Amino acid sequence: MKEDFADRFGFEIPQPLLELYENLPEEIHKFFGFIPLEDIVEERERSPRMMPGLIPFAKEENGDRFCFYRPWNNDGTMPIGIWMQETNHFLPLTDQMRLFLHWWVSKETIDSFGDEDWPEIKKILEMIQTACGLEQFDVFSAPAFYPLSWHQEINRLDPFNPFTLTYLSSSQFSLLGLDTSINNLREVQKVMPQFGAPHLWEARLQAIKGKMTLAHEAYWRHLCTPMFFNGYHYWWHWGDLQISELSEQEAVRFLKNAETPAPKDILMRDKVQMLTEGKFDDHELRIELSQKLLKENHVEASLVEMCNALFLAAWDGSAMRKVLPNLADLYDRTERRYERDQCVRATDKLEKTSVIPG
Repeated sequence: MKEDFADRFGFEIPQPLLELYENLPEEIHKFFGFIPLEDIVEERERSPRMMPGLIPFAKEENGDRFCFYRPWNNDGTMPIGIWMQETNHFLPLTDQMRLFLHWWVSKETIDSFGDEDWPEIKKILEMIQTACGLEQFDVFSAPAFYPLSWHQEINRLDPFNPFTLTYLSSSQFSLLGLDTSINNLREVQKVMPQFGAPHLWEARLQAIKGKMTLAHEAYWRHLCTPMFFNGYHYWWHWGDLQISELSEQEAVRFLKNAETPAPKDILMRDKVQMLTEGKFDDHELRIELSQKLLKENHVEASLVEMCNALFLAAWDGSAMRKVLPNLADLYDRTERRYERDQCVRATDKLEKTSVIPG
């Protein structure tokens, strides 16, 4: 299955995850929500709504999936994070598999056991620690009081990964200082230009500093990132789940209404003109914009907008059937055959059912 995984997705399964499958019994895999390796390769747990490039390998009971996102840079950096089935966003957590396993196994352990279960759970943790080469779990020292949250544990384990730097620079800029926070966000943008959060937060911090031109440029870069990966839900609240992309609305409002006007070359962009009319959630307009950009030979920008069309059409099976072939063609043009093949398989899955699986 190791070779099948590489053939299907174009990269090797991370060694710690492979060790988990090879060295631990199936009951452990199921307890912690890991998808059987064969099912990962066959994409049995992959919803057609997922953006191409996402590869689910574990699942939450609420329908969310933990996924890889295929590398967007030649350096091989690969986000590991959670696909949110209620919003269709992807929230990156880390790019280190061992750190993810440490965090996820710890979290699931805390959620699952009571004091009377601790001896048995400790044996399971020791098995995983040995099988996957993980550091000792901190729950060993104080199991009943071990605090875990979305970000705190990842931040503690790896304070310098790009996702942690983004989170800390945006949530603690008053402590770090604006200049340090902005520099951190710019370094992250070099590593992961498609992730919208560092552009969004640089724009906000530049505006606080009064650097309006730099803020306009950062907001424009944010608008050029795909919506499913744009970082708005990096800090999400329950009340936001049914609201359309507020970060795009924020960016356009700033570009149009800031006291210092945005440069004309930004204001005249087709996307800004389209969004100025308030058509944030119209997948048909995204398709039209994508096709216009393609005619102008802006292939990467066209791909982003077709991805946005799929994101917005994700709860409409007939609309998805229209978007997916166009998206497959764009992935083919950009020589991303693995994502193209996922579009084809998603289309086939839609054809076989009238209900979109979660």
